[in-house]
Amino acid sequence: MAVTQRGSVNEVRIDQGSNNAGCVTSYQEGTYNLHDLQLENMSGTPSLSARTLGNGNTMRVVQGEDAQYFMDADLVQNGDNNLIDLQQQWRRQEAEVNQQGNGNIVQVQQSGLEPIEGELSGSLMQAFQNENDNVMNVRQGSDGNTLISSQNGDRNTLDVQQWGWSGYLATKMTNRLEATVNGNDNRMTVVQMGGAGAHEITAEQTGNNNEMNLSQRNTTDSSLDMAQRGDGLVMTVTQMNTQNDHFALVQEGTNHTLSLERSGIGNEAFVSQLGTANMASMIQQ
Repeated sequence: MAVTQRGSVNEVRIDQGSNNAGCVTSYQEGTYNLHDLQLENMSGTPSLSARTLGNGNTMRVVQGEDAQYFMDADLVQNGDNNLIDLQQQWRRQEAEVNQQGNGNIVQVQQSGLEPIEGELSGSLMQAFQNENDNVMNVRQGSDGNTLISSQNGDRNTLDVQQWGWSGYLATKMTNRLEATVNGNDNRMTVVQMGGAGAHEITAEQTGNNNEMNLSQRNTTDSSLDMAQRGDGLVMTVTQMNTQNDHFALVQEGTNHTLSLERSGIGNEAFVSQLGTANMASMIQQ
């Protein structure tokens, strides 16, 4: 199925029902247009490609509401103040989101089922935002989710929550985050909670007056590698009731602030501050 619309205040509403393995391609050009897409499938590997060019456009996408596997979405918005609201449910969904312009918003919720022996139930999300004042909110639950995100510009916000299935399939990885932020006055907040196996975070901020807040609770065998480069940076890390976690941080530049509070068993931390007028506060229990 292929749909093309040009002009303003247009709507595309697509409901792809069960046992449909087709490909949906949709393109909108203009202002204040709407994509409203719901894809449900019991078999096959259907795909979605949706693009909007212009300002004030909205995408709402629901994938896998009724027992679906292996669905993918490719969503692109070019313009200002656009919104993508993506929900992926059940197992093994993939999505790539790309926004160009100022003041855009990405809201993503990936909520898979409890893991099945011998396979991962999680989803893959890749999200890219360019220019200023963008917001990315991501919520990931289940086993084996991955988020790869990139923001380039000033005053952007990244807010991520990841949680896993505690006490089940202890040898399997829960969630993974790779985040890159370039620009000034950006904010990153990451919360990871529970789950057997290991959470992984690799995050880097480059620019001035950036802030990174990380909180972990009830995790085991997690690995955190963080880097901040620039001036006037703030890093706050809270790890409560964690076991065998690895934390590494590099801060380069001047006037940095680091606050680290940890409690748990068998954890290790490597911290390097390179520059002048930096301050560190660490509490370990």
